[in-house]
Amino acid sequence: MDNSNIKTGNESILSPEAIREGFSVTAPDDHILELRKGGNVIARFSQSGVTIDNILHEVESGKYRN
Repeated sequence: MDNSNIKTGNESILSPEAIREGFSVTAPDDHILELRKGGNVIARFSQSGVTIDNILHEVESGKYRN
């Protein structure tokens, strides 16, 4: 599953800028969400406790940017 399938309402949970920078979100099973950069897993979240804010914090922290 690619980031375009992980949505809230009609929008991807990632910003267009984050997607352009190579971030994506995948759901490998019913309980896990993975934040990826360039295809590599950089953060894993339990779907029962993950929030969009948790994911955005990881993206916006800057530590995964080139």
